[in-house]
Amino acid sequence: MKKYMVAAFLAILVAVMIAFPPEAEQHEKIYVPYTVYAGDTLSDICIRLAEQYGDERDWREIVYYASEQNGKPRYLQPGDKLVIELLVERGGQIENEKSR
Repeated sequence: MKKYMVAAFLAILVAVMIAFPPEAEQHEKIYVPYTVYAGDTLSDICIRLAEQYGDERDWREIVYYASEQNGKPRYLQPGDKLVIELLVERGGQIENEKSR
């Protein structure tokens, strides 16, 4: 009897998973190269790029990951090369690059 109950439960579980599959991830990570100019701060750069590419996370989170990824730069100098990681909607990156 237990075997039939377990089998029935598993069949129901499989049917529910087939009827309501998990949604695919709607965001993807992109890495945006950036060259520092005089007067730039990491916060300003991250806020500007997040607005441009549509990253909806809090700017402090973006700054934290940018700092970690770029070796925690204490001071930015003009000409420094940074890579900023952003989360954008799938396909949104292509649209933004076409509009530039």
